[in-house]
Amino acid sequence: MTAASADGAVPDRRYRHYALGVLTVVYFFNFADRQVLAVLLEDIKLEFALSDTELGLLSGLAFALFYSTLGIPIARLADRANRVKIVAGACAVWSLATAACGLAANFVQLLLARIAVGVGEAGCAPPTHAVLADYYRKSELSRALGILTAAAPAGAIAGVILGGIIAETWGWRYAFIVVGLPGLLVAAVAFFTLREPERGRLSETPVTGERPAFLATAKRLFSNRIFLFVTLGNAFAVMMAYVVANWAPPLYRRVFELGVAEVGLYAALGIIIGGLPGTVAGGILSDMLVKRDPRWQGWMPAIGLILAFPLLLTAPFSATVLGAALVFAVGTFFANLCLGPAAALIQTVARPNERALAASLYIFVGSGLGLGAGPLVVGLLSDAFSAAYGTDSLRYAMAVTSVLTLMGAAMFLIAAPALGRREPAS
Repeated sequence: MTAASADGAVPDRRYRHYALGVLTVVYFFNFADRQVLAVLLEDIKLEFALSDTELGLLSGLAFALFYSTLGIPIARLADRANRVKIVAGACAVWSLATAACGLAANFVQLLLARIAVGVGEAGCAPPTHAVLADYYRKSELSRALGILTAAAPAGAIAGVILGGIIAETWGWRYAFIVVGLPGLLVAAVAFFTLREPERGRLSETPVTGERPAFLATAKRLFSNRIFLFVTLGNAFAVMMAYVVANWAPPLYRRVFELGVAEVGLYAALGIIIGGLPGTVAGGILSDMLVKRDPRWQGWMPAIGLILAFPLLLTAPFSATVLGAALVFAVGTFFANLCLGPAAALIQTVARPNERALAASLYIFVGSGLGLGAGPLVVGLLSDAFSAAYGTDSLRYAMAVTSVLTLMGAAMFLIAAPALGRREPAS
């Protein structure tokens, strides 16, 4: 197999698919290590006597603050340096930090370890997206990024299932250790077997060695209607996704009084039915519909988010845990249709030497607003509602936040006209 490198060699089909496969496995562990916390929250709450607000801080803001902000300087480096080496090093850092969560003796130590996970994961998505944009043509990029982002729900599935089983058998600390350490092997495979593709090989815009100024680049990107509103639409979708991913497991334990292993299975069921197929379907549908009209890259995500709203509004009030998991699953399917098209649009409006930075700004907004605020807002609302609703306070808190899907849909609808129109494919 050959890979594109500084000498301009063109990667053959097998190699670019291999590269996509390895990067998808890296992405898988990125989300397995991130999401294992969700199924362990109730045990951690009991051991450290935490409030829902503190759980929201631990599962959201503490991670997102460093994950989103450090992504920008790492992306600046990635737009000049070897991107695959950055991804491999980041994978090693977050894997060790995840294992370290299992050694925490108190809330502060766990919070610091969780922050370290965010620091490591900041180096994953921006350079990964930029690498794939140099392996896959514009007509194939939504599908490639759809496959990559499908590793997010797949990793989350593994994280909650394994985390639940291990926690019930040996305790929540061992769950972090067992899920975290295998990422070191994956990091080694990426480091030693992936080669850096030629930057901008498939771009219509000439590539220069000039490093774009950060503020000027950020201003140009955010003044682009597509970049701005797709970024905001994605942020609202991500916010809702993390509300479900982080708070559905505690909801199942409190309302339906399940064990941690059983909670992990129900949480995984929702992701298997909804998250994984929705992410892949979004990339495939986008690549098909855009041949008829480029505006479908905005319309299709908006339609999905609108359909998700009533489902995510009513899911917390389901009478059975199976009913809740299934309704959450269908709602997640529709909401996740936006992920592949949104990531592809960000790469196609960015210049070749600023793609990693564009991805980091996109993730900065998505993670800062979505991951940082989403779980924390639910925790605050749940604590505020507890006096009136008791155990059901979490149900009302999650239902209130379902309006985020409509806000995301509005952003994609605003972006759609700027995508222009072209003749249907013959």
